[in-house]
Amino acid sequence: MKSLLLILFFILIPLLIFSQVYQIDSVVLRHCRINPNQHYKSVDSIDVNGLLINSTKYLNDTILVPELQWLYTYAPSHKLLHLIINNYQNSIWVPTLEKSWQYDIRDSLLSYTYLNYNSGLISYGNRDLYSYDTLNDIEEVIHQQYIDSTSSWINNSKTTIYFDSYGKKFHINYETWKPPGIFSSSLRIWYFYLSNDSIDFYTEFQSDTGDSTIYQNVYDSLGYLTQTLENEWAAGSWSIIKNMTNYYYDSNYNFTGSGSSWWFGFFGWQPCDTAINSYDITNQLISYYNGSLGNCGRGGHSGWYAYNLAGYLDSSNQCSWTMGTIYCSTCTFEYISLRTGISSVIDETCFGIFPNPVINEITIFVRNYIKPMTIVFYDIMGRTIKTEKVSNEKSSIIISDLSSGIYFVTLKGIQSLPIRMIKL
Repeated sequence: MKSLLLILFFILIPLLIFSQVYQIDSVVLRHCRINPNQHYKSVDSIDVNGLLINSTKYLNDTILVPELQWLYTYAPSHKLLHLIINNYQNSIWVPTLEKSWQYDIRDSLLSYTYLNYNSGLISYGNRDLYSYDTLNDIEEVIHQQYIDSTSSWINNSKTTIYFDSYGKKFHINYETWKPPGIFSSSLRIWYFYLSNDSIDFYTEFQSDTGDSTIYQNVYDSLGYLTQTLENEWAAGSWSIIKNMTNYYYDSNYNFTGSGSSWWFGFFGWQPCDTAINSYDITNQLISYYNGSLGNCGRGGHSGWYAYNLAGYLDSSNQCSWTMGTIYCSTCTFEYISLRTGISSVIDETCFGIFPNPVINEITIFVRNYIKPMTIVFYDIMGRTIKTEKVSNEKSSIIISDLSSGIYFVTLKGIQSLPIRMIKL
């Protein structure tokens, strides 16, 4: 009961802010320790749709010293519209970072704005403006920078995307300018596909230097990427393969790691970056490692996860290091349902799909997301048609490669394997 009273106190202010739009359903407490003398508590508020609407961080694992606050606003379709991060200074919340998204009536992204604040005032920012063709494929992205001295936006780059008659992108032209609008350089990318629509290879050409790079993909018999080769063409003179990356999977096709090697001339092939993931018998990620080696050595990060009997995250340890310094954080998690007042695992995990019927893209929302999962599409005959990794609580997936019809969708990685039906 004491924990419940504390939680109600934690969410009192967020309730006042969001009560007109959101109904808070549950909260997740995260108790973290960075070192023996520094701990903090984070309180995440979840609405009835499973959307994270408020996350507040308190120092010293108490509710007496607030530090940071993340506030989220969503559209009726559950797409994220607005995120603002506040820093607690002199007894008030002061904005430090703001992100905004705008969509059209088809839920296609029109703009993305990133603003950075200094002492509550905008110091710099970036904005991307999107335009689409008649098939709702992105055909142009204008990247702009916010200039604080003039409080205005200037164009810094433009990306133009070209699609073939099947809706596959085959050419991208990326142009940049230097203020006040002087053309700087152009990066051109061409894509080439296999018969199954997987990318065979793609090339990059840098106009100002004349250099080009070719990236070739290698797949196994099931279509999983197993190797990427990077070739360089320096100003018209052919160069050998400069980078080779191998990708590995377990018997369930969970991604278990990768290893890359760079050609360092006189030193030959040298290991550069490595990634290693481990999973339990339910395909939940339990440990990971990503680090740079040898001549590429700069740092990396690693961590492990422990789950309770219901499959929810119980504790985690995450470390990052660079240039001889290391930063680690150990956290434990507590899930509280405001409907029952029970301090335990929230009694419901589900996922939603929007919109339905679907046109070209769907958004997968995972309630109480805590670990990477796999979304699987089946046809009415029960055959696996498409799989995608879900690495966030909200993920957008392009499904324009599927034929019109009825599909069943399930999410591997949570208990009971709930099934949704969509119409394309």
